[in-house]
Amino acid sequence: MVGVTDLYMHGRMSERKYNVQVTQLSEWLKDLEGDGDSSAGSSNVTLVQDFKFMAHRHWSVYESMYHSTYVATRLGIWRRRGKEMLDTMLAKMGVPLSECHQKYACMSSGAKRQLRDRVEKWAPTFGLEHVIFTSFEKRSGYTKSLSAADAVLTTTGLLDHTSNRERGVVSGAASEAERFGLGAGWEHNFWEAYESLSCSDWDQVEKGIENAIELQKAIVRQGAWLLDNRTIVHTGPFRYAVLNDSADQHRFTHPLTLLKLALFLLDTIKRGPKPIVLCALNEERNSYLIVGGSRGKNDFGVSFNRAARSTGARIRQHTFDGSIVELQREDLTKFIEYLHSGMA
Repeated sequence: MVGVTDLYMHGRMSERKYNVQVTQLSEWLKDLEGDGDSSAGSSNVTLVQDFKFMAHRHWSVYESMYHSTYVATRLGIWRRRGKEMLDTMLAKMGVPLSECHQKYACMSSGAKRQLRDRVEKWAPTFGLEHVIFTSFEKRSGYTKSLSAADAVLTTTGLLDHTSNRERGVVSGAASEAERFGLGAGWEHNFWEAYESLSCSDWDQVEKGIENAIELQKAIVRQGAWLLDNRTIVHTGPFRYAVLNDSADQHRFTHPLTLLKLALFLLDTIKRGPKPIVLCALNEERNSYLIVGGSRGKNDFGVSFNRAARSTGARIRQHTFDGSIVELQREDLTKFIEYLHSGMA
């Protein structure tokens, strides 16, 4: 369930395929239902209707909507008009701003109960027709629950955690995986993310979500900056942008974070089906991390390898995804130029 939700949230599965998978998983759940034990020690998974808001149960509804890729890209939330539209939507929903700006856990029970009906009524007016989707929720005892979307945020937040890198804990003796955008301590991050799926340590779950929230804030900030400063090149068969000196540069030398930024930009830019290439400078390795993002079939893996062979550009591939590569810094210009001519 978490895997299917991850594919859907990161643009690797269409809504139609996702709904088919959800139907199959819900039938599987019914088959697994036993005697219906709901004691405090048991964990239950149920089918639920969830919001495409960013971890709304773990901070304020306003912040979760503001930083949600689905909401932010459709309203242009970083601009004054986008903020005004969000405020207007909340006003029409009849949710007091004082409630929207406090943590979801502190909202009145009445506001929580009415939230879904009010969102369902008013979201389509603001172009958010599909803001509610079918998902799953795991309950543990009487007080703890975790949605599939939040489980995805937890695991990716733990995997993407770069505190070691931010403190400069990357040495010349570090492994390739550590020195590449995966960050020091990547193996530790992996096992933390893996163990969080059991929901046995709720402090770990919250840590992952807090990390994911900080990453999403950086993605919205960087995406807004690229769009407002018109630094995305739109000519040719694909769009591209180069990140050289972002305040959040250390975050975007991690493959998954850079991919999320690419998906954010694709959702924002509505002019045609062009894919996008993002290049993030890694000063420590004197290289660029390059990610190719597409709304449909992603052929960048083939294109990247062809460009490297034809130009002699030095690339490394550290993941199973061929659309994510590391390129030697001085080879960037000829690599991009060949991609432009080769994909035209």
